[in-house]
Amino acid sequence: MSSDKETPLKAALARVGRDPIAKAAFLEALKDWEKRNAVSGEELRETTSGPIVDALFDEADIVTGAVQRPATATASGSFDFSLMYRSKVAREFAMADAPVEHVWEPQTTKLLLALAQRADSALIGGAYAGDHAVMMMHLMRERDGICHCFEPNREQSAMLEKNARAAGLSNYRLSNDGLWSTTAQLVMVGSDSHAHPEVYAGQEGDVFSAVSIDDYCSLNSIAALDIIMLDIEGGEIEALRGATACLSAPEGRAPDIVFEIHRSYVDWSNGLASTPICGLLLDQGYTLYAIRDYQGNVAMPGAPVEVVPIDTCYLEGPPHGFNIFASKHQDCVTRYGLRICNGVSPKLLKHRDPALHQPISG
Repeated sequence: MSSDKETPLKAALARVGRDPIAKAAFLEALKDWEKRNAVSGEELRETTSGPIVDALFDEADIVTGAVQRPATATASGSFDFSLMYRSKVAREFAMADAPVEHVWEPQTTKLLLALAQRADSALIGGAYAGDHAVMMMHLMRERDGICHCFEPNREQSAMLEKNARAAGLSNYRLSNDGLWSTTAQLVMVGSDSHAHPEVYAGQEGDVFSAVSIDDYCSLNSIAALDIIMLDIEGGEIEALRGATACLSAPEGRAPDIVFEIHRSYVDWSNGLASTPICGLLLDQGYTLYAIRDYQGNVAMPGAPVEVVPIDTCYLEGPPHGFNIFASKHQDCVTRYGLRICNGVSPKLLKHRDPALHQPISG
């Protein structure tokens, strides 16, 4: 279809989207259509229904939905979580089936909550609107734990604060600094959830300050971090290079780490263990596993978190990313209820070979 025909169609869908009742009905109809028209080898959400949903929303739109609180002794029920419609995270949240137990990445969220149950201090780089952080805060509050959130995008950090308030949470510290190996001036290149940090050298973009994890801990009298979670679009290795004091601590004192690794920023053609970021952690005595997960909002209640030893991961396919879990706990698999799977992909995908891209547990 030519672009001159696409523009009126997009405008027409945007007009429909300005009617909240019509928009909600459209979303339900599209989800029903997906279920009835599943095609082997094709992800309808990416090719058809997703682009229609994108046309219904504007970047100024706020998507709000009820999320189930992680069960604790002092809290239950749900809370409202909001996202600006500027990413696939928001699209997936808008199309999630109730009840919603997570905002994004079901299995990564599940693992982070297992870590948070034992954590007094967590640090999250790229906290975004709080899709992982707010869930973790719920469990950490039971231990008077603090979640230290770093998000240079001020619109997203404001949304994180809004979501924490909606959940009745205050056990966090929020910084608009970035994380790097040293104190530095960085610039954000790109837009929203896909923006990546670079050292500022006069290029266009939003400039912000960065601090190292070790310096932040020292300045704020944080004796030890229990969790480090990083999703900073290629900046993960610089952040970890700035955490030498944390990473060199022995088992029981060293933080568990969850970080994103992406083919756009990391060359893993010789295997994950050969990459600088994995090598850095292996040299510090960590054991690494890739987390098998959907990049979306897929209901997986009761499903164990499957992980793949990094030397057995199936990595073929177009450029893609996934999360890695690193721990010094010798018993981390049993400690956090994980299930080891060998020779499969970390990417859970409904439209690819199920032997490689679907949960082994069913």
